[in-house]
Amino acid sequence: MTSEEIHVTLYRDLCDALGADNVFDRSSEILPSVEIHPEFIRQAITFLKVSRAADYLDSIQAADLLGYTGPVSDRSIVPWASMYPEPHIKIKDEAASESTEEKIMPRIFLMQYQLFSFDNNEHYILKSMLPFENPAVDSIDDMFGNANWLEREIWDLLGINFMNSRDLRRLLLPENWKGHPLRRDYVQEDTYAGMSTSRPSPLDEITEAAVENVKKWTDEL
Repeated sequence: MTSEEIHVTLYRDLCDALGADNVFDRSSEILPSVEIHPEFIRQAITFLKVSRAADYLDSIQAADLLGYTGPVSDRSIVPWASMYPEPHIKIKDEAASESTEEKIMPRIFLMQYQLFSFDNNEHYILKSMLPFENPAVDSIDDMFGNANWLEREIWDLLGINFMNSRDLRRLLLPENWKGHPLRRDYVQEDTYAGMSTSRPSPLDEITEAAVENVKKWTDEL
């Protein structure tokens, strides 16, 4: 089957398995995907593993969509829109004679799961959008050997909770680190355990050296 045919049958089968109100078609994107209601993402992955022999978890990715204005940020178009906050309106220029309004979408987290079936030679992409307040999704670390590492990294850097995880701890940062650095409003503290958390950029040193070399060559001319 072509990639388009794979996507069409995947969307149809997931609708049958989970109910059409829990599945949304994102075939218009560069990489077609199926969006799943956050409470049904584990069931969707279980379905793929059983019915499509999707026994390889390629990746789990996540992103904070704070400030993003692309199509996935508009929650009003999915059947389960009521679980997301309503967008608010911001007046761009109150002093202008004809002020304009800007629609600010609610802050959400994007979850993306990529799976592969060696038996069928097919690649599947599932997405789920989590509300910003207490973002959580069911863990799949009992289904794939590499899932726990991927979930721990996302928890560590973005603070997304994987419910019923067998071992959800920080992976890259110390256990007592404050905050989650890949959140787009994260502000890093100046020190940790008495040590500075910042250091000069090596690019600055390279730039300074390049400037000095240019001056030297100019003087020689």
